[in-house]
Amino acid sequence: MKNCFKHSVLLLTCLCLFVSEALCQSTNYVVTSTADDGSTGTLRWAVNQSNANNGSSIITFQIPDSFKGPFGLYEIRLGSKLSITRDSVTIDATTQMEYTSTPVIAIVGASNTFDGIEVNNASSFACFGLRIDGFDDGIYLVGVSESGHRIGEINKGNLISNNNRHGISFTHPNHSHTSIIGNRIQFNGVYGMHINKFSNSQIKNNTITHNGNNGIYAINIDNSHIKDNSISENNGYGIFVETISGNTFMEENDFESNQYSGLVIDETSYGFYIRNNIFRGNGNYGIYTREPCNFFQIENCLIQNNNNEGIYFRKSCSQFLIKENSINNNSRGINWGESCTSFQLRKNKIFCNNNGSFSIVQSISVPIINSANCNGISGITLPHAVVDLFIADSCFINEPNAEHYEGTVTADASGNFTYAGTIRTGKWSAIATDTVSLLSSTLSTSVQVTCSGSVPASPTNFNAGMVNSSIQLAWTDVSSNEETFYIFRRQVGHPLFQRIASTTANATSYQDATALDSANIYQYKVIAVNGAGESSSSEIIQIQYLPNGGGPTCSDGIQNGDETGIDCGGSCIPCGNGVTSPDWAFTATNSSHTILLQSAATPTVDGTPISIGDYVGVFYDSAGYQACGGMAVWTGSNSIIAAFGNDDQTPNPDGFEDNETFRWRVWLKETQEELPASATYESLSGAFTHQAQFSNNGISGLASLAAYRSYDLSIEAGWNLISLPIAPTPPQVDSILAPVNSEVVIMKNAVGGTYWPQYGINSISDWDYQEGYIIKMTNPVTVSVAGSTLSPADHPLHLSSGWNLIPYLRQTSMTTAVALGSLSQINLIKDITGKIYWPAFGVNDLDSLHPGEAYWANLFDADTLTYPSNNVMGRGQRVDEPRPALQHYPETPATPGSLVLGIPESVASQWWQPGDEVAAFDSELRCVGAVVYTGGALAWTLREDVAETATKEGLTIGEAFTLRSWSATLQQEQEVLVTRWDHAKGGTYETHGIQIAEELQAVQVSDFHALLFPNPSSGAVTLGFTLPGEGTVSGTV
Repeated sequence: MKNCFKHSVLLLTCLCLFVSEALCQSTNYVVTSTADDGSTGTLRWAVNQSNANNGSSIITFQIPDSFKGPFGLYEIRLGSKLSITRDSVTIDATTQMEYTSTPVIAIVGASNTFDGIEVNNASSFACFGLRIDGFDDGIYLVGVSESGHRIGEINKGNLISNNNRHGISFTHPNHSHTSIIGNRIQFNGVYGMHINKFSNSQIKNNTITHNGNNGIYAINIDNSHIKDNSISENNGYGIFVETISGNTFMEENDFESNQYSGLVIDETSYGFYIRNNIFRGNGNYGIYTREPCNFFQIENCLIQNNNNEGIYFRKSCSQFLIKENSINNNSRGINWGESCTSFQLRKNKIFCNNNGSFSIVQSISVPIINSANCNGISGITLPHAVVDLFIADSCFINEPNAEHYEGTVTADASGNFTYAGTIRTGKWSAIATDTVSLLSSTLSTSVQVTCSGSVPASPTNFNAGMVNSSIQLAWTDVSSNEETFYIFRRQVGHPLFQRIASTTANATSYQDATALDSANIYQYKVIAVNGAGESSSSEIIQIQYLPNGGGPTCSDGIQNGDETGIDCGGSCIPCGNGVTSPDWAFTATNSSHTILLQSAATPTVDGTPISIGDYVGVFYDSAGYQACGGMAVWTGSNSIIAAFGNDDQTPNPDGFEDNETFRWRVWLKETQEELPASATYESLSGAFTHQAQFSNNGISGLASLAAYRSYDLSIEAGWNLISLPIAPTPPQVDSILAPVNSEVVIMKNAVGGTYWPQYGINSISDWDYQEGYIIKMTNPVTVSVAGSTLSPADHPLHLSSGWNLIPYLRQTSMTTAVALGSLSQINLIKDITGKIYWPAFGVNDLDSLHPGEAYWANLFDADTLTYPSNNVMGRGQRVDEPRPALQHYPETPATPGSLVLGIPESVASQWWQPGDEVAAFDSELRCVGAVVYTGGALAWTLREDVAETATKEGLTIGEAFTLRSWSATLQQEQEVLVTRWDHAKGGTYETHGIQIAEELQAVQVSDFHALLFPNPSSGAVTLGFTLPGEGTVSGTV
């Protein structure tokens, strides 16, 4: 027994090395019941014990499965608030065994008249992984002076929703050193967060959405950091800030589709820095200052598609800087309601705003350009003023204000300035900033410059690597007439590229020593520029900054196996260019099939013969992966490939099975590309005994072997979600769709960019293969798109919480669950036809993902999607399980927007039998989505109306919908009333909403509405109805 005791002590000591520090140094109270009677093991008991404890306390959870309710939740229904009155209490619901990243422990209010958790004059409260629903305030922190609270952490956030007033409320002053991180705060009646006096604190990585008023209402913010939050679709402002002082930073937040403005600033004392944010699609302004504001900066933000001004200063402001922002597609770029002093407008891109770029009450004199040609731009302004030069790009028809920043020059003592950088064709204009008053001018009158010549070709082979503590970029210069190369950079997740440098002509490399944050992944692109204009962009590449270079690099351009990047000691040769053979390996077994490569049938890529030194390989299925079964280097002469068969005596596949079909790939030495190829075979005559299937001692001859970088994109009539599994060349959308332009109605991306050829609108510009697109066609088409193949594993997609429009990067179809296997935060996927993959809900009629298509993906939290390599076997040809056809209700055509409606299995199975139909109707009794019940949980999509069309196709935002069902057995219809929804907006339409009907009730109808099919109609129609019994029918239309 002594030995056993020793080992137990040792084990306990070791465990304390690995569990959290709080657990080992705190008193631990374990919750084992969902009751709320205060008995031992309940959450209320644990809170009471913690309040009575003189030291720190941690509340953990080990609730048995028998308490588990619907949707896998352990629901604790509280009859009154939980009050925390002692310092250093932690509630850690992530300790429940089933927890991964979504809360499984929920506290729910019996009514919304009391708060969920009240922290009263206690510091260092922490709460992780808890769902908090149905209270007055979800978490209420009340006290004269509190500090050190932690509400959520990365991957340990809380879900705070459906509370009567606020999700989180700090209503008394002097809260400091508090962090609110990683939470989802949604559908609360007033504010997502209500904060009063918040200093030396941080709000990071939260999703704050669909709250009844503002996402965040904050008073008195001091020395704090608001970063990486998604603040969208709130029914008031995204954030309303009243009184800011002392170096408060608002960075890398996403303010989208809030009903009023994205950010409202009521008063700023000093030191407010607004950087790298997105303000997009808000109902009024992107940024709105209501009262006089001083000492703040707006820098490197994307301010786009807001219904009124991008930035609106209602009252006078002073000492502020607006720098390097992209302000576009708003009603107006910037508007001043009153005069401002000491404001600077520097290097902004302000374009495509419907009512112009500026409306300024007070500014300095506009600079005058008095000479402009291909050799330089010169003019006059105030002495020693700083002059930013701009060139206009085409945007909307007759749009006069499309300015893109080009360069800066300083005027001399007489006010004369000359810009001698690269001058290219376009309309040039200038903004001056006085170095004494620190006031900027409005935009000068533009001057046309026309330069002869042709636009340079795009740089190729663009790649990046770490050298020492810098990011080294390298490319191939394939043009002979560029004057400079422009280098652009952005952080992954931020849509705005910034031009960070320009080079001399003939350059092939650039070293970026300014990307110094190892927490960030950076994306780069490069373009060639001369007087005639800009080339199209190179491909976009990405790299994570690694301190000290991250490891060794090669020194001679030859890959030695341990490199992390490329060597740039001189001419900067990418390491990969030293590779002389592909990374293929095969096993020589005792069986083989001989395949003849003929000199008269040279393999081709895009119709061009491959080069001597390129490789040809034949591949088999090895447990779901394509594995090499034989290869040969192309010599230009007849040669033999031995395709080896599987050895049955080894445990793993190492060759072809009998009658297995050959799969071909080519590898190009010059570009390091590996491409799938299609083969034809010589007829069965003479020496040739077989063609495309393996047989031991068989002989085949290749008649042709062709690989293509192009992809045939098929698009149906009507609305589609599309993507490309290649990097298109050239990347311009108008070039890609030129062959079918007459059939294109409109194309959009997920962030509001639009290609509308009928009206000459193109704010998408280049096709990004890492994005999906929405397109409407008048007729079905197939367009052949040239480009380079992608290795999906090398192109991870960094997705945000909420909705993302994702491309499919693989060359072949794959089952949905396997294709999305890298995602841990997946909630729901849907396609344009209404098929849904909803794993937590038990719904999957979206069986597979397919090349050429895109999908709407809803994530609980930010995550990275990495598709399996093309070598991983997919489904080959497209295979779809058809949905059962509707017999009673009509099919509804696809529209760009939709709402997913779910009914849990526990409810659906009590209501319907397989073969029954369930449908939703708008306020005019138009069917907006129907589905055949097949058993289990039920989910389908409700269509959104397209505002631009004359016909009503679906639901409008905020419109109520009703449900009906049809019994296939009884041949009878009934109305279905939802008596409980999962959140407050249930039963009304919201774009890309997800709603769950938790309780249903049948409605006995005497007066009834008839259903008209089709609706609308210009010809014959059918009036459908059922009666509860015999009777006379009369109707009105």
